[in-house]
Amino acid sequence: MITDEFEAIYRSHADNLYRYCLYYLKDVEKAQDITYQAFLDFYKYYETVTSDTVLKCLVCEAKKLLSNSQHQELARREALE
Repeated sequence: MITDEFEAIYRSHADNLYRYCLYYLKDVEKAQDITYQAFLDFYKYYETVTSDTVLKCLVCEAKKLLSNSQHQELARREALE
């Protein structure tokens, strides 16, 4: 069950995190997917995070996912060659 606190975090940071992902990916659908997954990953431990580090943690989650996405895309391109 999603708490009111987590919903408030989502409302406060989802747009900014999405724009961050979109800037790097240049793909709306992928940026939405990574934003969603970053929040899912963050949800597992958000109760242990202080309010001043929430955005840092979300960006860290997004960076991991962006890196994985870029590695997968590179591997896919290499496999096609």
